[in-house]
Amino acid sequence: MPTFRPYTVKEVRDAALAYDLDPDFVEAVYAEESSRGTNPKAMTARTVKRKRDSTIVRGPFQLEDDTTSDLVRKHKLGNVNVDDPDVHLDLALRLMRDLKDKYGGDYDKVARAYLGGAGGVADTTLKDELGTSTGTYSNKIMQEMARLKGSNEPTLASRSMPTFPTADEMDTALVGAPTGEGDLFGIPAEPAPSRPGHVSWSDLVAANKPNNQFELTRSMGGDLSSGLEPAGDEDMKAWLSQIFDDEMRGKDFANAS
Repeated sequence: MPTFRPYTVKEVRDAALAYDLDPDFVEAVYAEESSRGTNPKAMTARTVKRKRDSTIVRGPFQLEDDTTSDLVRKHKLGNVNVDDPDVHLDLALRLMRDLKDKYGGDYDKVARAYLGGAGGVADTTLKDELGTSTGTYSNKIMQEMARLKGSNEPTLASRSMPTFPTADEMDTALVGAPTGEGDLFGIPAEPAPSRPGHVSWSDLVAANKPNNQFELTRSMGGDLSSGLEPAGDEDMKAWLSQIFDDEMRGKDFANAS
């Protein structure tokens, strides 16, 4: 009996693309039929028994002789050597492409028909000569196909990470033109203020009404009422509360007395 050679994964996937087949599907069939060419039994032409007769299966894709004869006749290939590894690969992919066309690209049905013929598509319990049901077979093929697709996905490191637009780009997208370097909708971008620490009531008063009648203390760590005379403490707090209320309402402090 002749001995076939294993194919490289690149050979299998390139041939799949040439026949407009999903390379992951073809590689999955190759893996299931001959463990990617490493199963010694699959690398020969051998006779297997069916319920009523026997047939010969050949090579890494385990093509039956009657299937091979049909393919040669259908595609008018003439006198070809079916034991030639290149011919074997070509025939296997011709079969898959015929089945893909027949079942509209449904690879689950393609897998079932590859094992059990047309009768294996509708009947998941149909057994091949080795006792494998078409349903079990197609499940294995589809699972391996999914695994290959997952392993062929780009890793996180190789994916292009999203970039965020600048403020000017946001302005252009939303209002038609940039409103200024480093701003958004005309609001200048300013650095975050440094954190001065605790601010006393006295500091707030000094900043907003420097000519107040109270003696103020400039200590940054003092109590909220630090530096305020006891008699004016509540009045000063009420006055500052009014300032904050006015600020929330947008009052112009440039003219405040």
